[in-house]
Amino acid sequence: MSMINKPIQSGDEIIAAAQRLASSGKRKMVAIAAAQDADVIEAIASAEADGILDATLFGDQALIELGGVRNRVSL
Repeated sequence: MSMINKPIQSGDEIIAAAQRLASSGKRKMVAIAAAQDADVIEAIASAEADGILDATLFGDQALIELGGVRNRVSL
């Protein structure tokens, strides 16, 4: 079974697969609804920093910006 067809069985394997795709020029753009959630902001910032994806955030702009400040994330 090739590496591409191997089932993903953990969060670490999801991240590794996303990094492989991004490094091959297949970086994804995602849209995030209700992006004012602190965990969402932190996860997206981490994924963008790792070069995995680009994101467009949708939701309460003031809360999204506040979450960025609180989490020390540049939005």
